Amino acid sequence: MSKDTPNTMCQKELPDLITKLMDASDVLRPDLMEQLLELCGSERVQDPHCDSYKDFWSQVIDGMTEYLVSIKSADQSALFRALVLLSKMPMDTHKNGHPLLQRLWAPTNAFNEKNLRLFDQMQLLYFMVKLGDYESAIRVCSRNSDKISTAEPLTLLIYGVSMANIHMYRNRGSECACLWLKLILHFYHTDSADTALFILILWIRSMQWPNDSLIKQKLLFKIHNAVRYRYNINTALVLYDIFCLRDHLMPPDKKMEVAELLAGRLGRYLTMNQLQELHFFMGNYSSAMRTDFKKSIQYFKYSNYYLNKTWSRQIQTSKFFRSLLSDEDFNRVIPYFESRVLMLGNQVGMYNNAYVESLEADYDKIESLLIQVEELSLTDALTGLKNRRHLEENLIQTLLLATRHRTPINFAMVDIDHFKAVNDQWGHLAGDKVLADLAQLIKDEFRKSDVVIRYGGEEFLIILFDSKLKDTLVKMELLRAKVEKHVFRYKEHEIKITISIGVNKHDDGIFSDRDMARCIEAADRAVYKAKNEGRNQVRLA
Repeated sequence: MSKDTPNTMCQKELPDLITKLMDASDVLRPDLMEQLLELCGSERVQDPHCDSYKDFWSQVIDGMTEYLVSIKSADQSALFRALVLLSKMPMDTHKNGHPLLQRLWAPTNAFNEKNLRLFDQMQLLYFMVKLGDYESAIRVCSRNSDKISTAEPLTLLIYGVSMANIHMYRNRGSECACLWLKLILHFYHTDSADTALFILILWIRSMQWPNDSLIKQKLLFKIHNAVRYRYNINTALVLYDIFCLRDHLMPPDKKMEVAELLAGRLGRYLTMNQLQELHFFMGNYSSAMRTDFKKSIQYFKYSNYYLNKTWSRQIQTSKFFRSLLSDEDFNRVIPYFESRVLMLGNQVGMYNNAYVESLEADYDKIESLLIQVEELSLTDALTGLKNRRHLEENLIQTLLLATRHRTPINFAMVDIDHFKAVNDQWGHLAGDKVLADLAQLIKDEFRKSDVVIRYGGEEFLIILFDSKLKDTLVKMELLRAKVEKHVFRYKEHEIKITISIGVNKHDDGIFSDRDMARCIEAADRAVYKAKNEGRNQVRLA
């Protein structure tokens, strides 16, 4: 009779132990953690760079993933919604505060100068780890460790995630894994499975995987299969990491599909630099495949736009560091900034070379397209509607003018229900036809003074000027009913769809990009409310 090897024993015991650990109370949890470390073994536990360490902890991550994705997403936690701030850092929290921070801290009256100063220190810590300046990050941790409290969860999360990465840098494998586990368990029990899964994705991201890691690929795809239709920050994080896999694990044509999704509906969760990388890839891919020269030009223009935004953010980050650090500490950080600036400079060179190659390869098409390029960069090619770039670059002036004249402004987000089913049943060309016809139907329903934008994927943003809220709600209900009755046609097929609509009334005026973004986010939340309550309806934020 053959005896079980340590590995087979681990495989047998681990799933049950992980379930017990996830369900355990605060009292029982330390003993179960100790059992987990004993199961791992002393050699595996210490060195985060050895294969046995990765093999064991990938099994733990896999088991925790199974557990967390089995729980229905609530997507309602104030902390989970505030995690988008990590992609917006560093922020000037003292300039009118930040609505997500205010909402997060409101129940405990924590929005005060003391907590804002501590949050700035956490922004500093988070960016030092991101830059790879771990020694400076350790000093920030030492100065602030006694101020971290479970009463302020976002600060605790940023501090904990940063410390876990510092343990990895110090080759303290056991402390690193234990801290990730504690963070996941704490936020699962005190907040939500969504937040716990977010931390777990960061853990996967922090592991020192080899370039050909099938284990990492398997973990990312398992999470993606569970969160792909949630369209939240977890969806964005895991999709971006899938996009970053090597080509033999994720072929370029599949990366193109992922990049288009990330740059559209999920773009709000990404950094400017990530958006620049996505558009640069899409421009290169379109150019290499000779699939659509117009789109290639457009992707490169967006890439340049986000690269300029990244440069601006780099300057903002440098000023942020300068305002919080002593001369001595700032001088220590400078080499890491120089490395970052050099990388951005290389990206400018790569962008210019790729753009020139794309133009040279299709020179015979250029003259007729040059006049259209600027307009194309503001117009969605499929529907003919204005796109998000028009919203971000041009529309703010109209909104400011409307505010000056005290004109009421209402925002409505329209989302097609179960649009994936249309693509799956009739094909993507049918889906494109439905989008184009729906865009025309929406345009016909509203005045020329109203603005209709293809916001991304199957989402349309409508901005209504000089319209009372009750009138806007009536118009949206009429639009909803008209779409429900309408028969969309593709070849011999008759296609029926419904839409969910979220409306946000804004009485305080639009004074900045931030105000506009808040209004859109509120309308977007109302859409999710409509979908959660059964779809095919209009809901007010």
